[in-house]
Amino acid sequence: MGENLLWVIGVLIIGVALVGVLLYFFKPKPPLKAPKVEVSLEELKRILKDRSKTFEEIERATGLFLEHFGRLSPSKEARLEVLYLVVIHPKVSSKLVLSFEKELKAKNPEDSKEIEAVLKGALDSRK
Repeated sequence: MGENLLWVIGVLIIGVALVGVLLYFFKPKPPLKAPKVEVSLEELKRILKDRSKTFEEIERATGLFLEHFGRLSPSKEARLEVLYLVVIHPKVSSKLVLSFEKELKAKNPEDSKEIEAVLKGALDSRK
Protein backbone atom coordinates (compact mmCIF):
# COMPACT_ATOMS: atom_id res chain seq x y z
CA MET A 1 0.00 0.00 0.00
CA GLY A 2 2.82 2.38 0.87
CA GLU A 3 4.52 1.87 -2.46
CA ASN A 4 1.28 2.53 -4.39
CA LEU A 5 0.65 5.74 -2.45
CA LEU A 6 4.19 6.90 -3.08
CA TRP A 7 3.83 6.05 -6.76
CA VAL A 8 0.50 8.01 -7.07
CA ILE A 9 2.00 11.04 -5.30
CA GLY A 10 5.03 10.90 -7.63
CA VAL A 11 2.79 10.78 -10.72
CA LEU A 12 0.74 13.72 -9.41
CA ILE A 13 3.87 15.80 -8.77
CA ILE A 14 5.23 15.01 -12.24
CA GLY A 15 1.81 15.81 -13.80
CA VAL A 16 1.58 19.17 -12.03
CA ALA A 17 5.17 19.98 -13.04
CA LEU A 18 4.42 19.04 -16.65
CA VAL A 19 1.29 21.20 -16.73
CA GLY A 20 3.32 24.08 -15.23
CA VAL A 21 6.03 23.73 -17.89
CA LEU A 22 3.44 23.55 -20.68
CA LEU A 23 1.65 26.65 -19.39
CA TYR A 24 4.95 28.51 -19.12
CA PHE A 25 5.96 27.79 -22.71
CA PHE A 26 2.53 27.92 -24.34
CA LYS A 27 0.87 30.73 -22.41
CA PRO A 28 -1.48 32.80 -24.54
CA LYS A 29 0.11 35.87 -25.98
CA PRO A 30 -1.51 39.20 -25.11
CA PRO A 31 -3.47 40.65 -28.02
CA LEU A 32 -1.65 43.21 -30.10
CA LYS A 33 -2.84 46.69 -29.38
CA ALA A 34 -3.63 48.85 -32.35
CA PRO A 35 -1.25 51.78 -32.48
CA LYS A 36 -2.86 54.87 -31.08
CA VAL A 37 -3.52 57.34 -33.85
CA GLU A 38 -2.86 60.95 -33.03
CA VAL A 39 -5.37 63.01 -34.92
CA SER A 40 -5.14 66.74 -35.31
CA LEU A 41 -7.38 69.08 -37.22
CA GLU A 42 -4.38 70.48 -39.11
CA GLU A 43 -3.28 67.00 -40.19
CA LEU A 44 -6.77 66.11 -41.41
CA LYS A 45 -7.02 69.36 -43.37
CA ARG A 46 -3.58 68.71 -44.87
CA ILE A 47 -4.78 65.30 -46.08
CA LEU A 48 -7.98 66.75 -47.52
CA LYS A 49 -6.11 69.53 -49.35
CA ASP A 50 -3.74 67.05 -51.02
CA ARG A 51 -5.35 66.35 -54.39
CA SER A 52 -3.19 63.25 -54.89
CA LYS A 53 -4.78 61.43 -51.94
CA THR A 54 -6.90 58.42 -52.82
CA PHE A 55 -10.59 58.00 -52.10
CA GLU A 56 -9.75 55.61 -49.26
CA GLU A 57 -7.48 58.20 -47.63
CA ILE A 58 -10.17 60.87 -47.91
CA GLU A 59 -12.76 58.46 -46.52
CA ARG A 60 -10.45 57.62 -43.60
CA ALA A 61 -9.77 61.30 -42.90
CA THR A 62 -13.49 62.13 -42.80
CA GLY A 63 -14.09 59.12 -40.56
CA LEU A 64 -11.35 60.24 -38.17
CA PHE A 65 -12.75 63.77 -38.17
CA LEU A 66 -16.18 62.51 -37.14
CA GLU A 67 -14.81 59.91 -34.73
CA HIS A 68 -12.62 62.43 -32.89
CA PHE A 69 -15.03 65.33 -33.30
CA GLY A 70 -15.49 65.88 -29.56
CA ARG A 71 -11.77 65.90 -28.85
CA LEU A 72 -10.94 68.10 -31.83
CA SER A 73 -13.80 70.49 -30.98
CA PRO A 74 -13.46 72.34 -34.27
CA SER A 75 -14.83 75.85 -34.60
CA LYS A 76 -17.73 76.50 -36.97
CA GLU A 77 -15.30 77.88 -39.56
CA ALA A 78 -13.08 74.81 -39.29
CA ARG A 79 -16.07 72.45 -39.66
CA LEU A 80 -17.24 74.28 -42.75
CA GLU A 81 -13.71 74.36 -44.18
CA VAL A 82 -13.39 70.59 -43.75
CA LEU A 83 -16.74 70.09 -45.50
CA TYR A 84 -15.61 72.35 -48.34
CA LEU A 85 -12.31 70.47 -48.69
CA VAL A 86 -14.12 67.14 -48.79
CA VAL A 87 -16.62 68.28 -51.43
CA ILE A 88 -14.05 69.82 -53.79
CA HIS A 89 -11.62 66.88 -53.61
CA PRO A 90 -11.44 65.32 -57.08
CA LYS A 91 -11.51 61.72 -55.82
CA VAL A 92 -14.44 61.98 -53.43
CA SER A 93 -17.73 60.20 -54.12
CA SER A 94 -21.18 61.70 -53.85
CA LYS A 95 -22.10 58.98 -51.35
CA LEU A 96 -19.24 60.05 -49.05
CA VAL A 97 -20.18 63.72 -49.40
CA LEU A 98 -23.80 63.05 -48.52
CA SER A 99 -23.00 60.85 -45.53
CA PHE A 100 -20.40 63.35 -44.26
CA GLU A 101 -22.89 66.21 -44.63
CA LYS A 102 -25.56 64.19 -42.79
CA GLU A 103 -23.19 63.38 -39.89
CA LEU A 104 -22.01 66.99 -39.71
CA LYS A 105 -25.60 68.21 -39.53
CA ALA A 106 -26.39 65.65 -36.84
CA LYS A 107 -23.46 66.89 -34.75
CA ASN A 108 -24.28 70.57 -35.40
CA PRO A 109 -27.99 71.01 -36.15
CA GLU A 110 -27.69 74.76 -35.54
CA ASP A 111 -25.31 75.01 -38.53
CA SER A 112 -27.62 73.34 -41.06
CA LYS A 113 -28.10 76.44 -43.22
CA GLU A 114 -24.38 77.21 -43.31
CA ILE A 115 -23.58 73.58 -44.09
CA GLU A 116 -26.02 73.60 -47.00
CA ALA A 117 -24.60 76.91 -48.28
CA VAL A 118 -21.02 75.59 -48.17
CA LEU A 119 -22.12 72.36 -49.82
CA LYS A 120 -23.84 74.24 -52.63
CA GLY A 121 -20.90 76.60 -53.11
CA ALA A 122 -18.39 73.76 -53.16
CA LEU A 123 -20.48 71.76 -55.61
CA ASP A 124 -20.81 74.82 -57.84
CA SER A 125 -17.03 75.33 -57.79
CA ARG A 126 -16.53 71.75 -59.05
CA LYS A 127 -18.35 72.51 -62.31
